[in-house]
Amino acid sequence: MSQIIGPITASGFAAASTLTLVVGLRGSDRIPLRRDTAGVLGFATGSLWLGAGTTWVNLANDVHEIPSSLLGSEGYGDLGTGGTLLCMAILTFGPKWKKMIMPALLGISLAVAAKIAGGLGGVAVNWVVMMSGKLG
Repeated sequence: MSQIIGPITASGFAAASTLTLVVGLRGSDRIPLRRDTAGVLGFATGSLWLGAGTTWVNLANDVHEIPSSLLGSEGYGDLGTGGTLLCMAILTFGPKWKKMIMPALLGISLAVAAKIAGGLGGVAVNWVVMMSGKLG
């Protein structure tokens, strides 16, 4: 396969996805974000962070730590990894968020929860990572 702009590493895709998300959140007319697109782009960004490794994985885990700790508190009982994933998905795509940063950050956290839970969510994360490998 011929490349248009040259080789792109996993870190290159992670950085480009992060910049796309940040530019969209800042209000770009070229990258308009609504709740669903912010959540999906956040999920893709989180998946690419997980695929890039090293510092990117640490960043993804740090973003995931806050919502997962709120959902996993002792008052709710043990939700399990799948239950945490389901609750994250509902929080990402359910409410009518006024600020698009919330579904974007929850989308990143959703990718980490999907990777941990495995199943179809883990397949989705791995698919994003594999597709970036095919493009790069």
